[in-house]
Amino acid sequence: MSKQRITSKQAQSLIGSSVSLFFVGVGLFSLIPATGAFGVLWTLFASVMCILNIMNALPKKGVASGQTTVEDNRINNSTPAKNSQSSPEERLLSLMELYKNGLIEKEEYDKKRKSIIEYL
Repeated sequence: MSKQRITSKQAQSLIGSSVSLFFVGVGLFSLIPATGAFGVLWTLFASVMCILNIMNALPKKGVASGQTTVEDNRINNSTPAKNSQSSPEERLLSLMELYKNGLIEKEEYDKKRKSIIEYL
């Protein structure tokens, strides 16, 4: 199991920083002179958005917008599944049934048969 941080794409962050920089300008040159405290609050929020987007645009930096846990369920072809309770004989018989029923090709059958036998 591994944890992965989720960050925004670089292009998305560059666009976000451009837009938020525009809002900073609106706050500085229009809202602060006209509304006072609201303009200051507007400009502070726009500045924080601009800084976060610039940080996300930088390579190997970035502010995580989320985190997820990923389970690695890939199975190596040369080894059986860890939770597999079947014996090699059962696996070979099951493989033969798949081949006889036309569910797998000859190459797949030979490759998997070889990996089961190598595991012994």
